[in-house]
Amino acid sequence: MTESEFQSDEIDNDGDGLIDEVDEGIDEPQEYNPLSPQWDDKAFSSIHELTDTLLGNNKNKLKYYRYLRKYATTETHGRDIYWDERDKTWKNQVNLNTATKKQVHKIIKRANEISHFEPSSKNLRSLSANIIDYHDENNVLSTLGSDYGVEAVCFNEVMANDGSYSLEAEGFQPITGFDKYNYVHRLGIWYNVEDTSWKYGWPIKKVGQSGGQSASVMTNGITARVPHTTTVELKSDMVRVMHNFKYRDFKKVVNSMGGIPNDLWKNAWLKVYQGKNTHPEYIYYPITGNNGNVLTVGYDDNSTYSYRSLTNAWRNKYNSTRIDNLWRPGWAAWSVFPEVSDYWFFPTQYDSAIKPRDNLYYYIYIGEQNFRGNIGNQNNFPFKNVNNTPWKGYNRFMDVDGDPQSGSESEMISIDKNDLKGTTMEIPQGKDKLDMLRWAYKDGKPIRSKNGFLTVGLTTGKKTGYVGGMKKTSDKTAFSNKNAFDVTYIMRPDIIELINISDKPISLRNWKVIINTGSYADQVGLIENATHYSSARHGFYDDPNPSIPPNGYFYLTNNRQVFDTEYGTPKDSSWGTSAQEKYPCFELPDVLWGVRYEITAVKNNNKLVLKDAQWKKNQMKYEMVEIQSPRSYPDRNGPTGIRKSVYGSGRNWVEAQSFINWNIDGVKPGDSVLIVGMPREGGFLSMTLKNEYNQIVARTVEYGSTEPSEMDFSTEKYDPTHYTWVKSAKPTFGGTEAKAHNHSFPRGKMVKPHIKNNPFSTIGEIQLVRKSEDWENIGTKSKGKAGTRALKAIAKFFTTAGVRLDPEEKDVHTIGWKPAFSTITAHKGNRITCANAKWEPGIWKDQTLRMNSGNCKGQKFPVISSTENSITVDGYSVPDGKQLMVNNGDKFSVGPGYATSMFYTRKENDDGIWEWKNKGLERVDYGLYIYGLNDSIDTTEFLEENNNAQLDIAVYNYKTKQFDSMPLSDNSSQDTGKDDPYNIVKNTHRHKYEKSDGFYCGVIHKEHISPAHGIKIKVTSHNVNNSKCSGFAWFDYAYLTPGTVNGKININTASVRVLSALNSITSKLAHNIYYGIDNNGQKTLKPYKNIASVLDVNGITPEIFGKICSLITTRSDQFRIIVKAESISDKNNNGDFNLTEGDKILAKSKIERIIDRADLFN
Repeated sequence: MTESEFQSDEIDNDGDGLIDEVDEGIDEPQEYNPLSPQWDDKAFSSIHELTDTLLGNNKNKLKYYRYLRKYATTETHGRDIYWDERDKTWKNQVNLNTATKKQVHKIIKRANEISHFEPSSKNLRSLSANIIDYHDENNVLSTLGSDYGVEAVCFNEVMANDGSYSLEAEGFQPITGFDKYNYVHRLGIWYNVEDTSWKYGWPIKKVGQSGGQSASVMTNGITARVPHTTTVELKSDMVRVMHNFKYRDFKKVVNSMGGIPNDLWKNAWLKVYQGKNTHPEYIYYPITGNNGNVLTVGYDDNSTYSYRSLTNAWRNKYNSTRIDNLWRPGWAAWSVFPEVSDYWFFPTQYDSAIKPRDNLYYYIYIGEQNFRGNIGNQNNFPFKNVNNTPWKGYNRFMDVDGDPQSGSESEMISIDKNDLKGTTMEIPQGKDKLDMLRWAYKDGKPIRSKNGFLTVGLTTGKKTGYVGGMKKTSDKTAFSNKNAFDVTYIMRPDIIELINISDKPISLRNWKVIINTGSYADQVGLIENATHYSSARHGFYDDPNPSIPPNGYFYLTNNRQVFDTEYGTPKDSSWGTSAQEKYPCFELPDVLWGVRYEITAVKNNNKLVLKDAQWKKNQMKYEMVEIQSPRSYPDRNGPTGIRKSVYGSGRNWVEAQSFINWNIDGVKPGDSVLIVGMPREGGFLSMTLKNEYNQIVARTVEYGSTEPSEMDFSTEKYDPTHYTWVKSAKPTFGGTEAKAHNHSFPRGKMVKPHIKNNPFSTIGEIQLVRKSEDWENIGTKSKGKAGTRALKAIAKFFTTAGVRLDPEEKDVHTIGWKPAFSTITAHKGNRITCANAKWEPGIWKDQTLRMNSGNCKGQKFPVISSTENSITVDGYSVPDGKQLMVNNGDKFSVGPGYATSMFYTRKENDDGIWEWKNKGLERVDYGLYIYGLNDSIDTTEFLEENNNAQLDIAVYNYKTKQFDSMPLSDNSSQDTGKDDPYNIVKNTHRHKYEKSDGFYCGVIHKEHISPAHGIKIKVTSHNVNNSKCSGFAWFDYAYLTPGTVNGKININTASVRVLSALNSITSKLAHNIYYGIDNNGQKTLKPYKNIASVLDVNGITPEIFGKICSLITTRSDQFRIIVKAESISDKNNNGDFNLTEGDKILAKSKIERIIDRADLFN
């Protein structure tokens, strides 16, 4: 790596808590190679060179040289090993940053045997996975058995008891009908009650003057002109006032909306009662419009609908009128005439047990019907023996904006195959798209309840039914092109809050939301954009590269407008318009959002039996279900999209209200049912987030439960990294930290969860890894209290030392495979052209471009297209939200956007060979690890299939002059003990990347290290053409461990003064270490057998240990041995040497040697 790459590799190379600070490539331990000095480095070759460098021409240089020779050496180094007390031997430590999950688990189990810090094997598996996930770069959840680790993005809070329900919309008659919880008011029925008595009509209060101007009016679908118009004001009460809840509620909702809406009755008929025993009984007057209760009607004095007939009816004792708006009741409210309006009022309390607070916001769907056969013979005005009246068919357009005066139209919601990508839902064969039999009322805008009701106003489409009149359009054509309102879906949004517990922003572009029930595993959302307030752009931003900020939040909801209206600031139905809405919000496609099951039977008309469902009694009560069918129906519209409320459920069935008949709606076994949204009780489904490579990055099964009456409650994590959910009556959703912070988090000092997504800097950093207990880390108990038990048991087994071999390094000799990096030769806008690239067109679409130099160094951009030699990106970057600003000569990589560049191949049996020369490798044994990209592991709750490309790894043998396949045949030997983690390689030469993006190959020997201290590795690809593989094989870097470490201080032999030089070690702590003083003040600890033993020293905390652990050891491998020899004479031959008795020294000799025992374990 180059100096500039060290400053942009997103790694805290010096472990000081700052990532990629200025001059990070200078004076850093990880970039030092004594045999290949670079940048500021130069190894001292001798004590002479040291004194020359430090003292120059100082006259006392020789004196200091002689002094330093006694106490210093340039040879100090050693291997990372630990003393195994059980086996009484020294063993190699395992590199914490490269160890596989099995190696980590094996070590954690062994540590737990020594010091019982976890109570169960499940906790040990979770802890092992957490260690992997803490440092790996890919955000992918590691698994051990059925236990998952913890990654940066976590589910944090859920609102699933949203209060959605359905009500039949045909409307009920005031003198019959249902109870108050299901009674739907429709103005068209109240003003045209289905009863012959004139007393159920509306009296005229006043008739305007005659002689009004002529006007154009639509009558029964045909535009006509009436000679004159006048006004008719109706009284606000019926002739016979009803004394029941229906009439009281009706008056209440009409008054709450300010009276009858203007032009509601336009194109309708005013039916004026002529009195008893008259013929005709009613005279029909066309209505050209209305202003509240004042109607403007047309009349013709040369016809039956004359002004005189109108005034006579007003003045007689049978003063009564009705309004026929040409909407008809039946199994659904329907109309076959264009541009006629009606209003509905739906109660928000749909059950006695559920009392939602008033003024809640909802969004509403208008549901079409799916009935078979004919509506029935129509012989009332304006029909005359019309019997060709099919239910099948509809006009896809209707005015659903709630304003009869607007004249707008909306198209029915439909889906196509692109919408179903990643789901098991199917469009019937032969169709390009599928209508969902519903319209979004007011485009999904929030509708606020008033006085316990929601108001819906509809106007039929301009091309509905008898367009041009009943003579011009046939009955069958008109009824096949009707508008019907069968059922309303009254919805409130589900809300899911994600939290990022790392210190880096994470792009969620092309992440997928998956729901898995066992019956189906469906993609219900693809995150391609999200809205939020952008500080860089000073306003609303629909971000095509959405990211979750560091230690921040991200929202998923199926209606962003309602979400903003309830939790935004300001509440303007547009999330991201103020600085109080800085956290991104993605809108899930409501058409797919839910949990799917296959229907196996329809029973008792209203009961559906479902495959693989396992519920408690009434667990699904008050949920909403939607029917989805893969079939086409010749005699009906098809049931797909129809929704109903659930009023009872069992182990594997759901039941609608007693009057619902699924058979009438055409539901059959083999169809699917969607539990719309998230059920208020979890525990039976798995909800996961998958990244752009379909790898699981976050999951939850449990998300708490609420009672049906606890509408608008949420459940939130007690600890965002675990699965303890707490019910909250006041959800903590919002666009700022103050609003989003969970109320359930413990007060006072707490152990903040953290994921680094970069290598451990020291072994001491393992103390930050989350344990299975809420709010506890390996090195810290709850409420911030230090805990050393687990840290002390684990730390001795691991190291962070090793040698990383990057294939893109300067002077690496490469054969085969292609670089996924290049240099910019031209650029324009968001497009760059590359040097010497010959890529397949489209190969990099949906991958990530990462700039490695220039103005945008370290920035990552989503790729939207690519050609043979160019790449086009979209939006602003992560992490800094920059636009692409580059210059020719800037370097970049493409792929997952990792800190280092990769090589790749898309060919079968393709060899890639890399040779590193002069790497300073010692000719000793190393464990070899290979890293690349896991992009093809298919994981569900019940199955995990690794479909990554298979790789053969071979290392060149400089003795035999040929490549040796890994693992070597001797890797399975048991010479070093059965628990040696370096000997758990499977007996196969085909390797696959694990979820950590790497795998362990086995141990290599000194003959695999060249005389120039280098190495040559060959990687061969297989299984690339497998349909379940991504089609890529990747290579990022190789890693050799344990490495050789230099200059560590032996705490068993170091003086107090030397110990005091360590970071954070005061003179008192140095004294305690030197004398081995424990927490009881006793000198019991020396000799220290492992560095973790220093945690028992009085005053040493996990934090201090983390600062010194990479600088200390308990074993010295280099010794200065001084041998003195003397030849003497023993004058009196008494065996004692005594100068006073005449004994003499005849000759003297002194030999000093530095001895290295690093290769000696025992």
